[in-house]
Amino acid sequence: MPIGESPAIQRTLSVWWLIVAAVALRLAWVLLANPNPSLAGGDGPFYLHLGNQIARGNGMQFNDVPMAVVGPVYPTYIAGLQLLVGEDLVQETARVGQALLSAVLALVLYAIGSRLHSSAAGLWAAGLFALDLRFIVEAGAISTETVFSLMLMLTVLAYLHAHGCAKPAWWLLAGMLAGLTTLTRAVAQLLPFVLLAHTWLQRRPRAAGRNQLLLLAGFAIAVAPWVARNWLVFGSPSIGEGGAAHFWLGATGSGMWTGNEQMMTDVERLRIAPGSAQFAYLSDAFKTIFSNPARYLGLRLQRMLGAYAQPFGTVAVGGVFGDASLKAAAGSWGTAVAMLGYPVFWLKLWMYVWHFGSVLLAGACVVRYRRTPAVWLLPLLVIGYVSGLYAMLTIIPRYLFPIMPLYVVLAAVFLAAPRAAAVTGTDN
Repeated sequence: MPIGESPAIQRTLSVWWLIVAAVALRLAWVLLANPNPSLAGGDGPFYLHLGNQIARGNGMQFNDVPMAVVGPVYPTYIAGLQLLVGEDLVQETARVGQALLSAVLALVLYAIGSRLHSSAAGLWAAGLFALDLRFIVEAGAISTETVFSLMLMLTVLAYLHAHGCAKPAWWLLAGMLAGLTTLTRAVAQLLPFVLLAHTWLQRRPRAAGRNQLLLLAGFAIAVAPWVARNWLVFGSPSIGEGGAAHFWLGATGSGMWTGNEQMMTDVERLRIAPGSAQFAYLSDAFKTIFSNPARYLGLRLQRMLGAYAQPFGTVAVGGVFGDASLKAAAGSWGTAVAMLGYPVFWLKLWMYVWHFGSVLLAGACVVRYRRTPAVWLLPLLVIGYVSGLYAMLTIIPRYLFPIMPLYVVLAAVFLAAPRAAAVTGTDN
């Protein structure tokens, strides 16, 4: 076989072509389609402010008050870029940097798909992700989503590697990456236990017992400085603030959370016990839940289904190409025909197809490989953990967005199954 026809070389070339495509599409969005995004009403100004404070040596504070509503990783990313290029260029540089990080995520998904199933699944995962308009658009936002998604997928990949080899260093690394993921968004703070649950469910208790300390030690090493800082500043060894308020909002059905800056501004107004030195979010939330458990469960199910029913990123596309609604187009034939002439219609349709297609194909993957849990168990555990935790808190499509790459991987496994079976002569 000529060297140019080597399957390994062909796969390598295919992967790098996909990475090039991912970079090109994301930079096209950031630099050409949406070079001057409006940050009004979102978390962008909040993160730029935090990054500016860190760059100036003031630490994580808002309005001259120390805070821990968000983790330090993303504001530190902003601060590092500000020190590198200056305050005037930090927003543009951060967006370009995220375009590159999102392309790196395509490479990570290739590795995850290859480990879970086959190189064909890895190529499908990288390709689907590279062309996923949701992630193309999000790379240009000043928010944690791109960095958090990358850190979460790196943790999954490191754990898969640790699970498949006998080197203790990989377990330590997986724990440290889980810690950095948590310092990007505190919802990941129980992620090490999800990973250990996977090991036990795979009927490898000896491996879990031998390596769980390394995994937890790596996690502790990563989060210890931040926890110590919060202990000194706030008097409690916590990873983040605001969880109780989010839980209260979810229990009472008081609406959707509007952003971290709004949380800092309204925190006094949201006291359940006016005049008290302590917040009473938890006690009031549990009182509401126990007074009508059926209502609470129905409300949380409704919120979760609503978050899954709306692909994230359609608002950003509408802001650039005109806000035309797919729901309105579905209301009448005349409106639907008129919508065909709007570019935003096709862009939003692109997002809807990728969103619901990946979710449905992921479900089909689990059904197809129901007797081979090694293929789908870990992605499903992480998906279930993040979805379930947010279902009890304030849930919106943006909060579920970082687990969407796992749906893409499972969809890729399903699409790659026929080819893999033809090559190996089995159905895996």
